[in-house]
Amino acid sequence: MSVLPSMSRRMRLRVDDLDDGTDPSRLQRSLVDIDGVRRARVDVARGRIEVVGRFDDAAVWRTLETLGYRLGAVEGPSAGRGEPAPEARFDQVVVFGVTTAVVTALTILPVVPPPWLPGGRLPWGWVFALTSAALLWGARSVWAGAWRSVRRRCIGIELLLATTTVAAWLHTLMLLISPGSLPMESRGLFLAFPPLALALFIWARWTETLVWRSPERRAIRSLRALRPHRVTIVDAGDGEREAPLEEVAVGQRLRVRAGERVPVDGRVVSGRAALDESLLTGEGTPVERRSGEPVVGGTLNRGGAFTVEATRTQDDSTLANMIESVRRARDGKPAAQPVLDLVAARVLPAVAVTAAVSAGVWVGVGDAQGHALAAALGTLILAFPPLLAVAAALPLSLGVTRAVEYGAVTRRGEALRAAERITVIVLDKTGTVTRGSPEVVAVEPCEGMLVRELFRYAASLEGIDAGARAAALVQAVEDRGIELAPVLDRRSVPGGVMGRVGEHSVIIGDGSCMIDRGVRNPLALRGEELQDDGCQPLFVAVDGEMAGLLALADAPRPEASTALQRMAAMGLQVVMLTGDEQRTAEAVAREVGIDRVFAGVLPNDKAACIRMLQARGERVAMVGNGINDAAALVQADVGFAVAGATDVARQSADITLSRDSLHAVADALAVARAVGRNVRQNIYAAILYNTVAIFVATGVFVPAFGWMLQPTLLVTTVVLATLTVGANSHRLRFFEVA
Repeated sequence: MSVLPSMSRRMRLRVDDLDDGTDPSRLQRSLVDIDGVRRARVDVARGRIEVVGRFDDAAVWRTLETLGYRLGAVEGPSAGRGEPAPEARFDQVVVFGVTTAVVTALTILPVVPPPWLPGGRLPWGWVFALTSAALLWGARSVWAGAWRSVRRRCIGIELLLATTTVAAWLHTLMLLISPGSLPMESRGLFLAFPPLALALFIWARWTETLVWRSPERRAIRSLRALRPHRVTIVDAGDGEREAPLEEVAVGQRLRVRAGERVPVDGRVVSGRAALDESLLTGEGTPVERRSGEPVVGGTLNRGGAFTVEATRTQDDSTLANMIESVRRARDGKPAAQPVLDLVAARVLPAVAVTAAVSAGVWVGVGDAQGHALAAALGTLILAFPPLLAVAAALPLSLGVTRAVEYGAVTRRGEALRAAERITVIVLDKTGTVTRGSPEVVAVEPCEGMLVRELFRYAASLEGIDAGARAAALVQAVEDRGIELAPVLDRRSVPGGVMGRVGEHSVIIGDGSCMIDRGVRNPLALRGEELQDDGCQPLFVAVDGEMAGLLALADAPRPEASTALQRMAAMGLQVVMLTGDEQRTAEAVAREVGIDRVFAGVLPNDKAACIRMLQARGERVAMVGNGINDAAALVQADVGFAVAGATDVARQSADITLSRDSLHAVADALAVARAVGRNVRQNIYAAILYNTVAIFVATGVFVPAFGWMLQPTLLVTTVVLATLTVGANSHRLRFFEVA
């Protein structure tokens, strides 16, 4: 009896056999059932398992080994998800080579025997032995997968393939050792069938590997890249020194200059700057931060310099929480069971029952043990239609190519199959539903103020910034041929900015800014009306008097309404998810025809919204473009990054749009549905031919015609299935989105 440790601890293990067919929730439940384990986390992408609690190490190891997993070292690299293993490349060469050699031996050599063969006969015993050895070595990944299925008490495609291969191997062995044990009707060499089936299977897996990429790991690396490697620490004597980010402790003061990223979460103690906080809100407009205000690590300083006092270290910062959210989303994402495994789980029991029944019937006939053995082996040989592997892989590779032609680059092959089952599509607002760059949509000067002068005051004072709002104002004055004026004493104030433009004192800001500066605002009600319409009102005061307002709006994409109508016509529910405030989000949603809106959502909460929809049984696609969308893109069943998205968003998404249009999303979904239909048709066709052949293999036609399974029938079945599956798959080349 083992003694449990007295203290709770954390153990991390590398597990070599974690793959995309692993069900993380099932494995976690098995680990939590171990005495003393409080929590377990399965990281399929990195091949890691973390166990927390007071437990016996040996119990954890025994459980994993019982489930068929091999333990590796805690430290050291693990194979990335979706990367082709070295043995897969070798398997492909060996098995294809064996297939060629055996088929050649079975067809050409008996007809035209070379002079070096004794008596002109082919030594089938040696061919069988060499083929068996080559298959045992060359297809070892298939045997390992079949053994894992047995130990995990589940049926996978490798187990189905192994059953077929072993049955064909036994049939050939019986024919070579004791030909009389099999009836004359079934005496045929099936030696070419095992390498043929294995070769097609390995080729199909290799094809899927080529269109498989794991976006989640790249997303985490991109988020980590937002942290500066070195920081400037302000010492007690106002001296400065550079140090690694890891040395930053709570309470230390750091200098952040223009163009640098804030190293950690903190509080401004001196200076001011305009920060790009798009990783939090998705909005590109810089936010003014002054002394005493909080700042978030990873945000970009667009202008100015300030000193920040660290309130958190890098390990518990907001950015670290975002990285952890992406990791949790990746680990908690339901693992989609491969379509071939689903088919195998239904086919193998049915074939096994058919083999047992047919053998039992022949035994019951009387002196027909040879027919019973031939019927059982023949039925099992047909358990795995060789084209079953190609049935899914070929349409997938063609579908990925077709999707690219419509502007959707698939980085994860399984994403196309997942996209077929989508029921809800969630859209970020800024840069996804909208253009992502505001523009001036209304100008309302007060009495006595010219429109040109109002533009000149606003653009001159605001245009120094590098933000989207400044760019919109500068573009507006350039379009109108207005020259900017020199600016002096420019400084930021809460909600706006002020300074001298020429000879006049000018203030630009929101309604609260005008109240704080004591400016009477007769346009306040008009500003609220514009805000209800989804606009951002900017009030301009000159020499302490209200001069007018400019309304900026991030207009919806011109194709947004029609693209969303197409999605709705597909039976999809469309939802908007944004960090923007409720009033603006609802105005944009009304304009494009979206009924359901989640507004004011923080980055970490976006993934929670996706999980909430998934918990209701929905299959969710997320379309986004910003850093703050990363966790949601990973959590979704399928993540789309629009053209022009940030690096982090592109790395997080399964599908990246190369065409700057939401129609590309609808097109990708249409291609995915076509691929799904094609895969199902191929599977039905592959199984249909084998089902017909199974009737022959069981011996149903022996009394009337003397028919049992022969290599000729098997070859005919494979050829017909090949023609059907190939022709049907290539129809995708001519698929056109309606």
